[in-house]
Amino acid sequence: MKKVFFFIWCFTMSSLWIQAQVERVYSSGTLYRHPESGVVINSPYVSYSQNGQQSWMVVGLGTQEGRFRAVSSSMTGVIAAGYIKGSISLLDKRIVTPQSYETAIATSISHERQLNWLYAHETGLAASKFYSVIKLRSGGALISGYEKRNSQSESAILLHISKGGELIWKKKVADSKGLKLIRAGRHDYIWQIENVSEDRHTQQYYLLNLLTNQKTFLFSEENVELEEDYYNNQSDFLITSTGDLITARLKQNKLQLTKYNGINLKDKIIRTYRFAGSGQVLFKGIVESQREKGRFLLAFNTIGSIVLDNKVSADAAGSENILLVSVDAAGNISGHEQFGTSVASAGRLKETGGRIALAGHHVGDLLIGRRLIKDASDQQDVLGFYVFLDNLENADAFNETLSDSIQIETLKPLVMFPNPVSDGKVTIETSGTDQLQYSKFHLYSEEGKLVKVAGAQNTEGRFVIYTDNLAIGVYQVIHFINNKPISAGKLIISQ
Repeated sequence: MKKVFFFIWCFTMSSLWIQAQVERVYSSGTLYRHPESGVVINSPYVSYSQNGQQSWMVVGLGTQEGRFRAVSSSMTGVIAAGYIKGSISLLDKRIVTPQSYETAIATSISHERQLNWLYAHETGLAASKFYSVIKLRSGGALISGYEKRNSQSESAILLHISKGGELIWKKKVADSKGLKLIRAGRHDYIWQIENVSEDRHTQQYYLLNLLTNQKTFLFSEENVELEEDYYNNQSDFLITSTGDLITARLKQNKLQLTKYNGINLKDKIIRTYRFAGSGQVLFKGIVESQREKGRFLLAFNTIGSIVLDNKVSADAAGSENILLVSVDAAGNISGHEQFGTSVASAGRLKETGGRIALAGHHVGDLLIGRRLIKDASDQQDVLGFYVFLDNLENADAFNETLSDSIQIETLKPLVMFPNPVSDGKVTIETSGTDQLQYSKFHLYSEEGKLVKVAGAQNTEGRFVIYTDNLAIGVYQVIHFINNKPISAGKLIISQ
């Protein structure tokens, strides 16, 4: 069962942190409309919800521009990190920074909505931003980001902030941006940076021991071309339940998963997935299911029609949709599902306490699983959301067989042409209210095994399914709307 929570305010959700014991959820991002006055703003915010009910929201007012890109919490409160332009008033604290460039900021707030501290990175720089944060047991934080001394000099920075909001130390790597931080042990952390030189892009990984304050280089991956803004960067990494390190990165039309076996990183396994079609795809993250260890969920934003490894096809229901793909320990695609009806964008995937959550934003109505969420506003605002995927039931398992509970003879006939198929694609036509629903089609072999799932929405009621990766034979096609079988038909592939 999925739980979906939406907020009425206009905002994007950049980051999410969950404490599953009491379902405490912290989110952060940019707020575009003041929750009380309705005035258009561009301000960073932190939101706290418990058991599905929002307790409070803290907004940094007075900024020309700002975003809290990352949050990290403990039982005592939350730390958020990001950037602003200009001044900011947060609870009872005000900081003034230049309006002409970005200044990195971080803040610590208690569960009771009390400000512990507000930290602004040093002034006199050309720019600075924070991208990732980990709240430490001591109450302090590790924060990753970058700073520019001038237009030609950019350095990745890693800061250790004290419980009182004071800078303890700063580490730098020249010609780089500091990206993601993850905890790798009681005192160990892995730091990901992007290094840019004249002829290549590389991602570098460092192991940091907080007791010794030693930074050790682990490895690098080359030719990773990332976006100018890390919020759109198409890479992620994690440590698995077996202690392996997996990196994921999208370049052009290829997603590459690399598994480094163990902490020694001596052996690695690489799996490459290829995207085809006329659309575009953005990679948003990877998590491992703790309930089904060894199974991973990948999140993408899709624009237009895409096909993944000739197995998963998705046609955008609107201008942008969310695609979730599950893979097993060997990297084999085991299922997928598509979310959205108008504009839906994934921001972050998060796993904690055996639960997986997806955060993002949408414009207009949003379809998550079987639930259609109507946009009640009349201004087509950007609205944030988060959804719990308690398990990976959202993904259609490709080892599924045709269920006896589906009574084919009771379903409406499915109109498909050409049939037989000889040119690698078939058009399926629906009518009436079927056109207006989010649809997906299951193709089963003569043995009853699920061999392909295609999901899309088309307001004209016509869907194109590519069959060039399927063997010659007869297939049962079932049309599902909101996960309910509606119509069915036999499809013959002749060549």
